[in-house]
Amino acid sequence: MSKEKIILLEDRIPSFKKQRRKKANKLLILYISTFFLLTLFILYFQSSLSKVRDINITGNSYITKKEILNWSQVKAGMNYWDVTENEIAESITGKHEIIKDVSVKKVLPSKIDIKISEYREIGYVKIGNNYKVLLENGTYLSKEYQISDLASKPVLMGWENQDDLNELATQISELPKGIYNLLSEIHFIDNKKNKNTARIYMSNGYEVRVSIFTLAEKLKYFSSIVSQLDPKEKGVIHLEVGSYFKKYNSEPPIERKEGTSNESSER
Repeated sequence: MSKEKIILLEDRIPSFKKQRRKKANKLLILYISTFFLLTLFILYFQSSLSKVRDINITGNSYITKKEILNWSQVKAGMNYWDVTENEIAESITGKHEIIKDVSVKKVLPSKIDIKISEYREIGYVKIGNNYKVLLENGTYLSKEYQISDLASKPVLMGWENQDDLNELATQISELPKGIYNLLSEIHFIDNKKNKNTARIYMSNGYEVRVSIFTLAEKLKYFSSIVSQLDPKEKGVIHLEVGSYFKKYNSEPPIERKEGTSNESSER
């Protein structure tokens, strides 16, 4: 018969003790870690670290940071965990017609970033004796300006139909910056021959006539067309259907009168 190896109980005891000691040490580490984390958690909420300390506002140009801060209803010293990103964004959205979008991000431990996106200012629309800023979505800023207050943005005259104005705003917002900067005045042509046509006076002395529905597409070629013309000869660049140029000596320029919107003297 083969002899079986006999392991005495007293030989196993040291192994049992070692396993129990390891298990006890793990539990002790777990208890200490939990206690330590709970202590840190309590200390954090009782300290200034859990309070809002930094509110960073970017993207605004027309609206002041003070206005945005008031609308946000967030103040330094508030509990960082009592405010949410959605609540802050909703409290700002809709407070001003120039606000396009609001994004809010909380950054640990106590910072809140608020980013404002504003509608682009397209130009000035003459209303009565004053002017209002037209935004890219076709709405106006409520503030009115005098002619002496106008900056380097095109002046829009005769645009009484809101649908036409909305389309014009959309078209202008799609223009390259270089072309947009050349716009001086944009008049609405109101007659049967040239329906939905804009007469645009450029700052380099040329006049452009183009349908408001193709304004952005057609004006892309303005610089290319001008480069082929004699710089000493100014006139009208027609882009309504095709594209052709008429010098002012063959088609006298129409006298520009502030507030005039019709084409009664069209030749």
